[in-house]
Amino acid sequence: MTWHTGWRRRVLPPHPASAAWMATAFTVTAGFAQLAYWLVTPRSPGLFSWASLVLPAALLTLAFAMARSTDRVPPLLWVLFPQLGLGAIAYLDVTSHDVSASAQVFFCLPVLYAAAQLPASAAWGTAVLAAAGDLTVTLSVEPLARALTDACFVVATLAAMTLTLTRAMRRQWQLVERLRMQAAMDPLTGLATRRELDGALLQLQRIPGGGPGTALILLDVDHFKEINDRFGHPVGDLALRHLATLLRLDESPWRQACDDAEEVVGRLGGDEFALLLLNCPAADAERRATGIVTMVRSRPLTLADGTTLPLSMSAGVGYRPDGADRDPVALYQLADRSLYQAKHAGRGRVGQVNGPGEPAGGRPERTAVSGPGRAPSPAAAGSERLRSGRPASASVPEPGATRPGS
Repeated sequence: MTWHTGWRRRVLPPHPASAAWMATAFTVTAGFAQLAYWLVTPRSPGLFSWASLVLPAALLTLAFAMARSTDRVPPLLWVLFPQLGLGAIAYLDVTSHDVSASAQVFFCLPVLYAAAQLPASAAWGTAVLAAAGDLTVTLSVEPLARALTDACFVVATLAAMTLTLTRAMRRQWQLVERLRMQAAMDPLTGLATRRELDGALLQLQRIPGGGPGTALILLDVDHFKEINDRFGHPVGDLALRHLATLLRLDESPWRQACDDAEEVVGRLGGDEFALLLLNCPAADAERRATGIVTMVRSRPLTLADGTTLPLSMSAGVGYRPDGADRDPVALYQLADRSLYQAKHAGRGRVGQVNGPGEPAGGRPERTAVSGPGRAPSPAAAGSERLRSGRPASASVPEPGATRPGS
C-alpha cells in the first residue's frame, strides 16, 4: 500500500454519499436552529437585526447547493466539513460572548458527524479540535476556574461520543465489507459470482474504445450430471472446486494468450463458468479457450480413494471489437451460440468464435428452455436479466444441470 493510498484510507470517508447526506442534514439543522434563535431572541429594530438573518439563510442555501451537487464534490470536502463547522461555531460563540449550554452543545455536532462518517484517525482529530475550540471560547469569556470546569465536562462528552461511535461504525463497516465480499465470491469455488460478472459486463458500455475488443468465454462441464449420479454430489462439488483452481492458476499455459487482458473469472451457476477478457483480440481469446479445454483434459481429479476422475469442458467464445455495439446481452448470446456449437460437435472443444454480424450457426436463441421441462441455463438467465435491467441480487438460482446431456 503506497503512502498516498494509506493517507486516503486514514482520512477520507469510506462512503462519500453517506457523508454527503449527513453533512447536508447537519447544515439544514444548523440553519433552522439559527433561524429559531433569531425568532425567539429579543432584538432592537433596525438594519442590524435583519442582517443577522444572513447566517441562517446562508446555511440553508449551502445545504441546498450540497444536496444538488453531491456527486460533483470531491471527497476531501466531507473531511473538511466538520473542521469548517468547528471554526464557525467557535467564532460565533466568541463574538457573541455566549458560553451557555445551548452554545457549547453545538461543538458536539461536528464530532458526531466525524465519528459516524470518517475513519477513526480523522474522527479523533476532529474531537481534539472541538475540545480546543470549546476551551478557547470558555477561557475568553469565563474566569479560569469556571472555564476549566465547563471545558472538562464538554471534553469528557466529546471523548465518550467519539469512542462509542468509532467502535460501532468500525464494526458496521467490517460487516458491510464482509457481506460485499460474500456477494462477490461464489462460496463453493471462490470465483466471482454471476452478479460480479454481470456488473463487469454492464461496465463495458462506460469504457472508452480504442482497444482490441472484449471477449466472453463460456465454459460448461461435459456430462456433469453423470458425475453427480455416479459419484454423488459431494464429488461433483470437488470437481467444481478442482476446475476453479485450474482456472485461477497463474502458471497455466492458457494464460500466455492475451497476457495484457483484464479478466474476470466467475461461476455462473451449476456447472457453468465464464471468463470475461477486456482488451483481448478474438484470435487470442480462441487460443485461451482452447488452452483451458486442453488443460482440463490433461489434469483429472484424484479422489480420496485414489480414483482418477477425468474431466472435460466445452467452451464458447463471443467477441465484440471496440467500436461495435457493446450490448452485454449480445455478447452473452454470441458466447452462448458458440458453446452450443461445441456441445453438438462432440463436446470437449471450443465452438466457432462468434462476432458481430456472424450467423448463429443454426443455433436458436436460448432464452426459454434447453429441453423439455428444463430450466434456462445460467448464461441464458444472465442474458435475460441484463436485457430486463433486473439486478443480479433479484435473480433466482438455477439448477446445476442445464443442458440435455451436459
